Amino acid sequence: METKRISRPVMVVLAVIAAAGAAAWIYQTMFGLGVTGMNNGTSWGLYIAAFMFFVGLSAGGLIVASSASIFHVTEFKKVALPAVCVSTVCICCAGLLVILDLGGVARISAGGVAQTVPVIVYASNDGTFARYVGGRGY
Repeated sequence: METKRISRPVMVVLAVIAAAGAAAWIYQTMFGLGVTGMNNGTSWGLYIAAFMFFVGLSAGGLIVASSASIFHVTEFKKVALPAVCVSTVCICCAGLLVILDLGGVARISAGGVAQTVPVIVYASNDGTFARYVGGRGY
């Protein structure tokens, strides 16, 4: 299999997108979570919406992967391993978004029970996912 080299204009576009993302993060760091759409009337900021999106992507990948073995669909067997890999990446992104929504790693347990309970719930979901990927989820 032969791979193509990425051309210079594509790399420039990707660098501009990465710079825009870094600038948006710096802006949010300077002015707070209100710039992500989170306020008193709307408590679902950008990070929680993205968390739900990545959890949904992860679930979809696991459904495709499990369909290959449970229903013996041979067309899905080719994509079962990539689906599990994408699901793993998506659930890791979802976990990172929870940490970002809390305000950083230092705030995971700094607020006592009120901030620790949701993290424990997410950690138990990640443990369930890890058991599934490890082959003990059947």
